Amino acid sequence: MSLNRIDTSHKSGAFESITIVCQEALLGDTQKERLMSQAHNRGGFGPRFGHALGHPAFASLVGLAGLVGLACSSGNQSSGTGSGGAGSASGGTSGAATGGAPATSSGGAPGNASGGSPGSGGGTGSGGSSGSGGSSGSGGSAGTSVPACNPTPSPQRTTGTLVELAVETVFGDAPFVYGETNMLPDGTQVVPLNFRFYVSAVELTTGNGAPVPVDIVGESGGPVAYGVHLYNGEDDASHTFRVLAPPGDYTGARFTLGISGACDSGFPTGRQPPLDDSSQLSWPHGFGYLFLRYEGRVDAAGTGQVPGAIHMGGDIAHLDMPGAPVIALEGALTIPATGTSSKTIRVYVDQIFKGATTAADLGSFFSTAPTEMQNGERLRLNAPSLKLFGFAP
Repeated sequence: MSLNRIDTSHKSGAFESITIVCQEALLGDTQKERLMSQAHNRGGFGPRFGHALGHPAFASLVGLAGLVGLACSSGNQSSGTGSGGAGSASGGTSGAATGGAPATSSGGAPGNASGGSPGSGGGTGSGGSSGSGGSSGSGGSAGTSVPACNPTPSPQRTTGTLVELAVETVFGDAPFVYGETNMLPDGTQVVPLNFRFYVSAVELTTGNGAPVPVDIVGESGGPVAYGVHLYNGEDDASHTFRVLAPPGDYTGARFTLGISGACDSGFPTGRQPPLDDSSQLSWPHGFGYLFLRYEGRVDAAGTGQVPGAIHMGGDIAHLDMPGAPVIALEGALTIPATGTSSKTIRVYVDQIFKGATTAADLGSFFSTAPTEMQNGERLRLNAPSLKLFGFAP
């Protein structure tokens, strides 16, 4: 493990200490020294929790021990195996040498008694009996078993039609332009500075309700890493993704706004894009990933509620379970047997803002968290009742 940072504007010595406590139990001395150096030099706080762990209410609510327990869970969620208990057993009893001093055996390993020293009678003492070996430690209880987060998923089909899905952001019916001043209907002027999200598990829907899973593919036609696409507002190339689909007439589509539990419960170190730290959606082991991240600057306030930041992740108590919203895209979709097909997906930023600012039962954890986290959890909980995405007319 290693400390991971994204947003260095948030700092927390408490978090660094907790992470070090967790990782010192798992790393060798050289790695510990490197980790301590990273903690001293970075102090960075990732995007998911902002400055949450330094929040006094958070500390009083959860407590240091509880947080360490969460971050250092003995069940490895990504592999589904618990840590084995350390085996400890006393060695065999010392064998007494006739005419000599008692022989000793080493604890845990078979005890090899040394021969006795000459006794008073001048004879050589016989060797002591071997000590019994230490018993093996019992294995730790198994962690939650989840499917693997595979960087090279097997294709669901090798033939079909390539469908290009362009993504455009709108506020109502007006374009919502990244990095520029957008005038909202209520007079608010807002500049989006960071907007990114994950798309995975794409399915086409049919008239009889049966879903048709399709792969998100690259230009070569093969599945993308982890079956996940990262939309990044500042990267124009990410504003289009592709699926390989069987030809036919469909009533719509749906996708997961986020990643699977298997990927969410893992750790970004050693992973490929888009699940490494470069995504700006990663977070240290035990806390999962962000699924959607928005940050903007309000230059002129209007009458509406415009959140300055939204950090939406999964269900923090059950990272290995599906916690990401499933987005339905309604509208006829005809895929030809030859050539290619295209469709535009709109992101309704006004509905995302609405979801982030509409009341929801945040629970004890998020109710004391920083604003961006509260906004994200409200969005996750409110998403099923809102039209966050849709096919363009």
